[in-house]
Amino acid sequence: MDGSLPDRASEAVVIAAGSAGRSAAWQVAAFLVPFAVYVFTLAPTVTYEDSGSFLAAAVHLGVAHPPGFPLWCLLAHAFTWLPVGDLAWRVHLCSAFFAALSTWLAFRVTFRLTNESTAALVAALALGVSSVLWSQAVVAEVYTLNAFFTLLSVELVLGWQQDRRDRWLYALAMATGLSLTNHPMAAGVASVAALWVLAIDWRRALAPRVIAVGALLLALGLSVYLYLPIRAAAQPPVNWGNPDTLERVVAHVSREMYRQQPERFAGDTADVALHTAHAWYGIGRGFGLPFALLAAGGTILLLGRRRDAGLATLAIAWVNTLGLNAILHAPANPLHLFAHRVYYIPAHAMAAVWLGTAVAALLGSRTSVRRKAVLAGLGVLLAATGIWNAPYAQRRGDERARDLGLDVLDSIPEGAGLLAADVVAFPVAYLKFVEGERPDVQLLSTGFASQASPLSGLVTTEPLTEQMFAKFPELRGHGSLPRGLVYQVVPEEVARRASYASFRALPGSPRGPASGWPAGDPFDRAARTKYAAYHARLGAKFRARGLHSAAASEFDRAEILNPDDPFVSTLLVEIYRHFDVRRERWEPILQDALDSLAAEGEGFGASRFERERLEKPLAEVRRERHDHPEGQPRRTDPLAPTDR
Repeated sequence: MDGSLPDRASEAVVIAAGSAGRSAAWQVAAFLVPFAVYVFTLAPTVTYEDSGSFLAAAVHLGVAHPPGFPLWCLLAHAFTWLPVGDLAWRVHLCSAFFAALSTWLAFRVTFRLTNESTAALVAALALGVSSVLWSQAVVAEVYTLNAFFTLLSVELVLGWQQDRRDRWLYALAMATGLSLTNHPMAAGVASVAALWVLAIDWRRALAPRVIAVGALLLALGLSVYLYLPIRAAAQPPVNWGNPDTLERVVAHVSREMYRQQPERFAGDTADVALHTAHAWYGIGRGFGLPFALLAAGGTILLLGRRRDAGLATLAIAWVNTLGLNAILHAPANPLHLFAHRVYYIPAHAMAAVWLGTAVAALLGSRTSVRRKAVLAGLGVLLAATGIWNAPYAQRRGDERARDLGLDVLDSIPEGAGLLAADVVAFPVAYLKFVEGERPDVQLLSTGFASQASPLSGLVTTEPLTEQMFAKFPELRGHGSLPRGLVYQVVPEEVARRASYASFRALPGSPRGPASGWPAGDPFDRAARTKYAAYHARLGAKFRARGLHSAAASEFDRAEILNPDDPFVSTLLVEIYRHFDVRRERWEPILQDALDSLAAEGEGFGASRFERERLEKPLAEVRRERHDHPEGQPRRTDPLAPTDR
């Protein structure tokens, strides 16, 4: 019997060594596998949303939109030094790198809580292929860095809980300061982490030396905000808010610019509830139903086995969803629901930890044969989740935003100033300030530097409206003359004399919009709206010149592209009525757009103006169908009233 002890001891050593080796290998896989996926699906150039503005800020060390994101700008700029790919690809790689670091940290956190390396790997890979994190890992954005700091904070607290060495708290203080210079919403995670530390051992955490050193390191991390006045003083091409004084820095970091837009905060308690419900739905959709159910079970298990960690992870998730929405108070319309999806990545990270806890329980209660079956099932689920989310998240070959920007620039006369909304302004900013396209065009949107030279004219991306006249009174007495994808601002009498035949088309075929991308993106919808209007006007131009076959092709294209937008639908029917063509399409086009508005709800285009834009011509069309069933030409050849 005594002779068997050395053999058993040797066997235990071998098992422990094998387990440690497997854990180390799984840690490497937790980083490399997601990173490989992200690199393969990385966007090749500028994308929609904030990408264009961020790319220009990273390349030129500029000041990004509020709150400025100074840490991200510095890190992303460092990636521009890499000797591979073009500048946009390198900045996108920064997002991929920090997303992969986040999945590695998800492994670390889950392993600390479960001591099960395989379960930790499943948690890491599930987070890696979850739809929202993946979608942010392949574009120029700040949210993968936010995920990194969230999981790093949890890892540091767990490390301190294990051995009580002060270095963990010092690292946590430094990480907290840095995280706040990436995004102020990190304050929620920081608050939970601080309370968690106090709950573990408040006496040790509040020791004078720990407080003094921690405060110093916190301040050191926050000192990254000095980037804002330093770079603003250099007047880079991207310089939102020009925060070159203390007052302007505070205004920029506190997002004062957005607080001056009351429509952003027009939500009520019901909107907060809807946003919060949408946040949790997004977690379920992002991981898939089987993993979401496992994560729910893992929450209960974690609360039972590690009550403090369970409460802390739940607190992070709820502060990041309900707490954040209670502060933002945004209306629950499609635009805000879509834009806010990325805010909840910390909650997604916590869901991955809960998932890993449940997987550890499944694996620990199974025999060897059943364990293999469970592992096979988990592998299938991971693959299925990745395949399910790929169309939504991946951006390989996505050049839609760049195509839109180039088509807009091709529409602008030499030396003109462009007054544009974000969907156009940001791709144009990238093309101008990163690729050097059209230096003669001045971008007049907030946050971008303008040249000192006088303008040859002014173009906008939307027709002039009363809202624009209220904001820019000097534009009164002017009208909009469609030109390519933009509108040239001209004296009202010039706009009044214009005709369909005089529409100035692009010098060649439009580059966009590309097909094959998932629907539901408000930015893609806005771009499709611009292309649909372009093809409608080109069809009218051909029809006015007697080119009926070419006109029919353009009208078909416009109807295919039209996302039931009120403006485009009204424009199409106005053109059809003018030329007395496609009478069977008049009413369905307007009714579909009206139904779309009703489905979207108040707050996203469903204003009284938009409804009236549709209801008035719809009533006229129905009356005409009753009074003049055969139809007759409507007018001579003016532009549609919607263009003035």
